[in-house]
Order: sequence, then C-alpha cells, then structure tokens
Amino acid sequence: VTESTVVGAPEQFLIENVHAARKVLEIGNENAQKTGPGGAWTAAAAIFTRAAQPADLRAQAVTAYPVLGRDGTFVFTNDEGDVLARNANDSEHYRYLTLAEVSVDEAAVDPYAQWTVVDAGGGAVYLQNAQRDRNGRTAALDMYNWATTDGSEIQTYDAGTAAVQKWYLRSLTPEVAAFSGRTDLGIAPQLPTSRTARFSSPLGVYDFQKRS
Repeated sequence: VTESTVVGAPEQFLIENVHAARKVLEIGNENAQKTGPGGAWTAAAAIFTRAAQPADLRAQAVTAYPVLGRDGTFVFTNDEGDVLARNANDSEHYRYLTLAEVSVDEAAVDPYAQWTVVDAGGGAVYLQNAQRDRNGRTAALDMYNWATTDGSEIQTYDAGTAAVQKWYLRSLTPEVAAFSGRTDLGIAPQLPTSRTARFSSPLGVYDFQKRS
C-alpha cells in the first residue's frame, strides 16, 4: 500500500451536536430528509439519534483524514468512503452539502472538501469549510432551522456562535490504561486476561479480551 503524501492516518469520530444532545451527524444516510429544489436531493449530511450499541456506533462514525500541512483540517468520509463537501460558489445552492465523487487524496487538495476544526469552548468545536463562500464569508456546518428530528438536514451557514454550529468530536479510538508489574527472574509474569477500553465520554466503557 502506497502511503499518502497529502493525508495522515485517519481517526473515527461521532460528531455530536451541542444543540441536539445525543444526536450525531451522519454522512450519506439514505433516510436523510429530501432537500434542494422540489426536494430533488437526499441531504448529504443529516442528524440522527446516537446509537446505543458499539457496533451501531461504528456505523454512524465519520472518518477524519488529517490534511498534511494544514493544522486542524480534515477530509470527512462515511464508512463507504463518500466524501463530505460543500457545493461550489458558482452554484445557486452553494450553502448545501454534497457527496463528492473523489478519492480522499483528491479531496485533500480541494478546499470545498476540507473542514477546519476551530475551538468553540467547553470541549466543543466549530467545523468550518476551508473555502470561503461566494460572499467572502466562512461557511460552517449548521443544523438547518435548528431542526432536531432524525434525518433533518445539515447545511452550511455563515460562521457564528450558535449552538447549532457547535459539535463534540467523540473519538472511537479506545484508550486503554498501560499495564505494569514486576516478576522475579525465571518466573513467568501474570498478565491480565482482559483490559477495559474507555471511549470519549459519554460513549461508555466496554471490556475486550486481551490478545496474546
């Protein structure tokens, strides 16, 4: 496998909205609301209730690829590799999101497909498009019309400080405390048979079996 020269190692997150507790952003869910002119499109990103089981959480995960050379900037995909991007500024519907039919490496050099994480305080962040909109403003991921019903669309809007533009990035990379111990020379160490993986609060705590 050839290592990418434009993106780093990916990490998976649940992207939870501050305004809609326990609701997360999903990319490319076919159950998202119809949007656009006459409801012609399925929203590229929408809000859904956070799943309760680990396997289902994985299905909701957004994979974030860090763009090399751009601190805090990522390409976002779903588990099928669909890239989340904003419509181009020459589109009448430039605030809408789209699923870009490009590779991750191609997305990493397209500012419409790049999302910058900006501190919003209290552990939350704003997710802002790297490409300014056609009015020269910063476009941020925004829960359209403050709607919280499952499937409600997410668009971009002028960057502000509203809760609908604030997100928690809940990492799905488990943190496992290091194990240490000592044993006498010639005596096999007694290793634990399981360890506890802790995910970003409030996702919970799950046990998994140690693999030798």
